[in-house]
Amino acid sequence: MQACKYALILTLCCVLAPEVECRSQAGDERMIDQLRTASLPQDPVDRANQRSQVFFKARDFRRVLIETDTGLAHDPHALELIWRSASSELWLGDGERALYWAKRLVASVEHAELDDEARSSWLGAAEDYEAQAEELLKLEAMGRESLSRARLTVGLVALLATGLIALLISRRGEKSALGST
Repeated sequence: MQACKYALILTLCCVLAPEVECRSQAGDERMIDQLRTASLPQDPVDRANQRSQVFFKARDFRRVLIETDTGLAHDPHALELIWRSASSELWLGDGERALYWAKRLVASVEHAELDDEARSSWLGAAEDYEAQAEELLKLEAMGRESLSRARLTVGLVALLATGLIALLISRRGEKSALGST
């Protein structure tokens, strides 16, 4: 009876999973249609900002980075585009790139004409992103260390197993040589 329940659950998961994927694709297509039909600003920075915002909401961070790069080619100090780049890199798990964008955001905020409240808000966001990126870099380093230790352990176990097999084979050969005399 228990096996039947698990089989039913597995079957439902297999049947419903494609539907979830289809809904996700349909949502992405609606977002893209919105971009096609929307009256986008003529200014390339504003257009990149609007498009990157739509892709950010859709959690398509690779497209966000493409759009922000396009806008930043026209205005390298556009705060929202830099902020969205940093955030996207954090979502993608790239600590090094996220840290780059967070530092770039700090530098751009320091040179921007902002009132004190806006400057404080932007700097707070940039500092948060820097801290998150540094934490991500630490985690990446720990992951590399763990992987190195795991590889070393597997290598040592393989070496030990090979030595043990060689020892067993040599002893087996000695026993058969002794038994034949």
